[in-house]
Amino acid sequence: MSDTQETRSSAYAILEAAGYRLTPLGKGNRVIMKVEKDGKTFDALVKTASLGNAMVKTSSGDPDTAQVSGFSGDTSHVIFAVGGRHGRVDAYLVPSVEAENAFRSAQRDYLPNHPSAANNTTWVIYFGSNGDAGANGYAKKWSTYRVVPNESPAIVQSAIEQAGPADPGKLTISEAKRLLALSLGVRPEDVKISISA
Repeated sequence: MSDTQETRSSAYAILEAAGYRLTPLGKGNRVIMKVEKDGKTFDALVKTASLGNAMVKTSSGDPDTAQVSGFSGDTSHVIFAVGGRHGRVDAYLVPSVEAENAFRSAQRDYLPNHPSAANNTTWVIYFGSNGDAGANGYAKKWSTYRVVPNESPAIVQSAIEQAGPADPGKLTISEAKRLLALSLGVRPEDVKISISA
């Protein structure tokens, strides 16, 4: 499993421990989850920041007019799966408008100090302090969007590590499909399991 998949799986486990039900939607380059909690349902784009920095691709380097890939109005939120030092993973559930504005603002702040990057179509925000001042500190800026599990950290860690039933030897095919779909960002019905002896 890649760092990206591990980071996503850990973030999904945090969301599920906080009472969110996640269902992968569709296929393609973007990972979108149907999110359900307390009778409310919405779609969320998933962005993975395994090293603490989240990136987007854009149509141009202009922070005011560029189209930001994945922010087309068909999702209301963004799930940020954020990795950090010592293997810690955090999950943030941010309104799409605020997330898009953060990327635009970071690019706006970046351009005056890097004029040669006027055509830069990869924009970055940092949850730590690795980038330019305007792009840093989103762990603190978005602390109210950080998802905190309802269950104890030990239970959440166990769920992340096992990502399955209490007895892994009795993993059912349907549960395996569900867990694989969740970690890969696809629908369970799109997972095919083949066993060869």
